[in-house]
Amino acid sequence: MRMILLLTAMVLTLGACGETGAPPASVAKDIAPTALATLPADTVVLDVRTPEEYQAGHIEGAININVDAADFKARVAQLDPTRSYVVHCAANVPNGRSARALEAMDTLGFEHLGNLVGGYSGWIDAGGVATR
Repeated sequence: MRMILLLTAMVLTLGACGETGAPPASVAKDIAPTALATLPADTVVLDVRTPEEYQAGHIEGAININVDAADFKARVAQLDPTRSYVVHCAANVPNGRSARALEAMDTLGFEHLGNLVGGYSGWIDAGGVATR
């Protein structure tokens, strides 16, 4: 019985250390799609979807760096970490592409990060107009 309890405790401890893919709550604040237009003009909108998704429609002025590309961290590391960024993917589901991008940016020292609630789909649903 003691062995079973010990093994269970070890499994729970190791599981708690596992990566969830979600960024820590302190990494990014949620930005409502309707608030995007009210952010300072120097805020960078970072679209982390695939180039094909970006070409099909994107937020005007957004830059595209595919979070699933092998060179994502290297490309993001070239950005100015002192600027403000709003990151989005298609829908910003838990543990999705935006979460992974925000986590990577946090590890690279970016401090001013926002997460576009609902992602690109949420922005379109809120009346945003796609740029192609």
